[in-house]
Amino acid sequence: MGTPNRVKKLLEVDAIDVHKSKFKHMIIDCGLNKKNFSIFDIWETRDDTFDLMLLAQKQLLKRKLKVSI
Repeated sequence: MGTPNRVKKLLEVDAIDVHKSKFKHMIIDCGLNKKNFSIFDIWETRDDTFDLMLLAQKQLLKRKLKVSI
């Protein structure tokens, strides 16, 4: 759906609601880019990814949201 920062912003403005039952899966692409960096090698995207996980933590703890990396 988008970069971690874009998805995080959509969650913050309630454009995406992780509490709805239809939002059940989050897929994080960890493939390498042309410079051989993954999403976790670049601090901005790494931090945005972890922030995104924190925003969805209630659903994760309830096991209503599955994350694939």
